[in-house]
Amino acid sequence: MSSYKIIDTGIRNPDISIMILAYNHSKYIVEAIESVLMQETSYSYKIIIAEDNSPDDTRAIILEYQTKYPDKFKIILQNENVGSQRNSVDLLSNSEGKYIAILEGDDYWTDSLKLQKQISFLEANEDYSMVCHNATIIYEGINKKPTIFNKSIKSEDVSMDSIINKWTIPTASMVLRNKYIENLPLWYGKCVNGDLALALHLRNSGNIRFICENMSVYRRSYIGTSITSTHGKAIKYKTEKLFLLLDFFNEETNYQYNTLIEIKKEKVKKNNVFYKLLSESKFKAFIYKPNVFIVKLFEKIISYRASRI
Repeated sequence: MSSYKIIDTGIRNPDISIMILAYNHSKYIVEAIESVLMQETSYSYKIIIAEDNSPDDTRAIILEYQTKYPDKFKIILQNENVGSQRNSVDLLSNSEGKYIAILEGDDYWTDSLKLQKQISFLEANEDYSMVCHNATIIYEGINKKPTIFNKSIKSEDVSMDSIINKWTIPTASMVLRNKYIENLPLWYGKCVNGDLALALHLRNSGNIRFICENMSVYRRSYIGTSITSTHGKAIKYKTEKLFLLLDFFNEETNYQYNTLIEIKKEKVKKNNVFYKLLSESKFKAFIYKPNVFIVKLFEKIISYRASRI
């Protein structure tokens, strides 16, 4: 039995479903929705929002937009807070049309032609399951300049190695064919890494194209975080959930990508040890994990230079 109610006043059978997860996003949801409404496209679309019973004004703001633009919206209102995993499954199960565009409630798009460009690519390239693009990362809670999500300088196909071991796909850049999520694997709903699970499934189903254009903003929050929360139980929990996802995917694909997955696991384990040492002292991190220390330092330098371009 569903734990939500639906308000659906939008057009029927749109070309694109724009799927938005929303929880405690009252500060950001207007920017997210407005970035959709500004789209200049020849394709019809419906904005489908799954609101997870937020304690702030997120729901009220969404309902205001639904009243103002009734032909644009389908709203999924959770009766209680069900968490991002369940909310994501409920959102995707309510998709419509041929294509799906993903947008988190605290991110937003910056190019009014974003949807037109991506859907046009998929229309012309049937063997591609998804097309994505670059994004700017903005940071909240720390004093850090915006950086670029993907350091690539050209449009290119995304390999399975890149998805498993690098993760270069901003979630708000994902536009995919709806037919590939009609039968999502049962383990999808058990994974907290929903964007990674989706990308793995889509790359195994077809090709993925990265467009070297910056057309969205990804918001990374450090508000309320600490060394203890980052390197303590949170890291252990995230690692367990990531490995669970990789094991599910490995089994589903008959271990076709086992080598890549094992490389990823070993890298995560080494990084966890490194960050634990780093939380104690930089000297310990350098002495016991010099190779990782140098790599992380190099990555930091590259990121800093990119932010100044």
